Amino acid sequence: MMNNISEKSKKAFEPFRKIGMSLPIFILFILLIVVPLFIKDEFIIRLLVTTLMFAGFAMVFDFTAGFINNVNLEFAVFMGLGAYTSGLVVLNLGFPPWVGIACAAVAAGILGFGLGLLTIRLGGIFAACMAWFVALALMAIVANWVEFTKGATGLIVSPLFDTIKNLPYHYTILVTVIAVYVSLILLSCSRVGLVFRAIGQDVVAVASSGLFATKYKVINFTISIFIAGLIGGLYGHYVGVSTPQVLHTRTAIEIMAISYIGGRGTIWELY
Repeated sequence: MMNNISEKSKKAFEPFRKIGMSLPIFILFILLIVVPLFIKDEFIIRLLVTTLMFAGFAMVFDFTAGFINNVNLEFAVFMGLGAYTSGLVVLNLGFPPWVGIACAAVAAGILGFGLGLLTIRLGGIFAACMAWFVALALMAIVANWVEFTKGATGLIVSPLFDTIKNLPYHYTILVTVIAVYVSLILLSCSRVGLVFRAIGQDVVAVASSGLFATKYKVINFTISIFIAGLIGGLYGHYVGVSTPQVLHTRTAIEIMAISYIGGRGTIWELY
């Protein structure tokens, strides 16, 4: 009897497993939905929001570093680019913040595609160094173009919600992180994801099998940067101000540390 119930439970949960929802992950997301409703301390909710954002950044960072073996030291630049793009679109064009966030993701994806063509084909430490130099150059531009970006004083970014409460931001970021998680799971389990993993293990073998490894590297890089710009846009509207410090390499190191502690290249193994 108990065995039959257990088998039925496994079958009922099978659709969730296909999108990476193992029982522990599913329980975690349920707790993140329910528990904040009973938390009255705004500081704790703010910590949850920040934690979720950096969890999202860590996932997309690992999607490049863990799958195609390319450590993206300019990752923070695209996060900051998303924050600045969304803020500038809302401030100068008068668009709603949600439109600004969409523009942030597109702008980051386009720039990521261009820089991916320049840096990823170099490979290894050369790609990492090139990415780092680009990050430093963009950070200098943002810091010194005072008329446009407000420089070191920071660009004031309008909030997403007309409230000082953190709970709406928590659920907005939570939905975004779940969507990113499921998308990366589905992508990593697809044929393209199989190529990504193969590139990370032996790029020469991939090339010898007739696949254009650089093309897949650029695709992976662009997807990662697109999502980084999206979450970066949300980050800018949540914090309320964008400064050149958000583009600093230090931020990329923090995200890299979170990603590596969680396990490099392990998104696809969670289910």
